[in-house]
Amino acid sequence: MVTGFLLQGVMLYTANTGDMRYTEPESLVFNIEDKLAYKYAVQDLQERAVIYDRVFGTRSTEIILPSFEESLNTNFTEPSGSVLPIRSELTGFTIPGLCGASGDLATVIMGAGPLRNLSRRLWAIVRKENVRFDQKTGSLSLTGLVGADAIDQGNYRANEYAMYPYIAIAAAEHGDERLKEAAMLKFEQAWGLVTTSTGAKSLDLTKASTLMNYAALTATLIRPGGYERMVKKGPSNTALKGPILSEVPYPGVLVAKARSHMSTDLEIVLYPSADPGTFKLGISRLQPGKSYAYGMKTLVADGDGNLSLDILVDGRTHVHLKPVTI
Repeated sequence: MVTGFLLQGVMLYTANTGDMRYTEPESLVFNIEDKLAYKYAVQDLQERAVIYDRVFGTRSTEIILPSFEESLNTNFTEPSGSVLPIRSELTGFTIPGLCGASGDLATVIMGAGPLRNLSRRLWAIVRKENVRFDQKTGSLSLTGLVGADAIDQGNYRANEYAMYPYIAIAAAEHGDERLKEAAMLKFEQAWGLVTTSTGAKSLDLTKASTLMNYAALTATLIRPGGYERMVKKGPSNTALKGPILSEVPYPGVLVAKARSHMSTDLEIVLYPSADPGTFKLGISRLQPGKSYAYGMKTLVADGDGNLSLDILVDGRTHVHLKPVTI
């Protein structure tokens, strides 16, 4: 389980940035004690992931996916169509009331890439069985919740609104924009938004965990089919072959955007994480010795294709680095 989640996270980073550092031997280091550490490359963790196959051109998931889906439907699916999160290998027993819709919603989101049909089926079940949404008034409530459905899994505290961020993500992935907006309004009103001096907003951490903040951010950013595209397609080759923002100080700077449009430029949007200030950024994968301009300034990339920028980050800060043409 840990290996699977770790592989998915590392490969999402690798596939969507083009940064291959974790393919190098012993690049993933897990320190257990002062004198005990386990060292891996991402290839050592490979136990069948769709996104791994996409990046490295392997076919392991293509081969096992039919039998995996059959086993999932046979051994981990209830007659109602919902997915069982846990079952004893020895006895076949599950834990009654462990969770209900939250287990289905997790599969809706994580299955959107590798098993789109399963994701759509489970979303249809949750939408019909658990969601009560009035399209005219925007009134939203949830029904039939059990066990962990009412727990904030980021701090394991009871929280009756813990399902709403995931409802928003699933609704966004499957194109129900009005439901997404209603779900976001629900948890924002319940937990409250905290606004920093820079204008950045977050959910009140005394009422919602960091995990809930992450889920809320995901719901804000995701568009219909976004998770599926991230897993199956990823960014364009134009973006992947271009320069990257390789160094940024945190705390200090929040990165809202860093993307190459022509494989030679890099467009960046930044916000301060706390107070405004001047911060040093590192840019890599430039053409060695080439001149680049942003605003009224011009810099030259070093022999390895790197350069540093000193940027005043105050509110929304836009920087577009472009090669100088003569």
